[in-house]
Amino acid sequence: LAATSVDAALRLGHVEGAPPRLVFGLTSAPPVALLVPAAQKDAIRGLQDLAGKTVGIPSPGTPEHLMLLSLLTKAALRLPKITLQSYGDRGLAIAIQSGQVAAAIVGDPWATRLIEDGSAVVLADFRKRGEAARWLGEPAVHAAIFARADTKLGAAELAPLIRALLRALERLRAAAPEELAGRLPAAAVGPPADFPLRVSGAREVFLSNGWVTEDMMAESVRLVRDRAKLPDRVSLPRNKSRLLLLEPLGEVLGPKKP
Repeated sequence: LAATSVDAALRLGHVEGAPPRLVFGLTSAPPVALLVPAAQKDAIRGLQDLAGKTVGIPSPGTPEHLMLLSLLTKAALRLPKITLQSYGDRGLAIAIQSGQVAAAIVGDPWATRLIEDGSAVVLADFRKRGEAARWLGEPAVHAAIFARADTKLGAAELAPLIRALLRALERLRAAAPEELAGRLPAAAVGPPADFPLRVSGAREVFLSNGWVTEDMMAESVRLVRDRAKLPDRVSLPRNKSRLLLLEPLGEVLGPKKP
């Protein structure tokens, strides 16, 4: 089993070309926001205003970068109509504050801090429930728990994990950041001042019960393929329900199953 993004699962998680199967959905989108420097808010009002401009990312291959590629693809703004520049997390915040970029896609804690101190305004906020689907087309899944394509794990083995994940998601949605920080390893918490902002920014992107529909999976695959071609060895089934292994989750949810 592995917890990772759909993008990484399809590109790197295949076994002799057979892609892994999704066991439990975690998030609908990465908790990131596309921000515009406050000084440029009147000039940059929509995605088309970014043509010919420089847009900042933390680094190539990050969730921020991939989400930006999907957003630009949807708006038919392909490179080189836009120049992408990577700055690192802290450098990206400085680039927004100094006006070095016309826009930047940023995660927390920087997104919240830049908005609250008046350095930036939001152009698209994927930290909000439903915003990814509104901007990109349909509901999708971003991160999930995956099993190998040839897994022999069934409900007996997976049910305890699924119950623990459901409890963890409920706690993430409802508990105070301070309570969560007290229960997690220091490496997961990171800088104490950043943790509450990271938690608050991510609460709305978690899927309520881990359930992912065939349509959500199909949309996720489309987004991945639109960003970049999958390796030739990866053989995707026509019926995207074959990428799902949700019977154990269904048994745990019982009548609550969607």
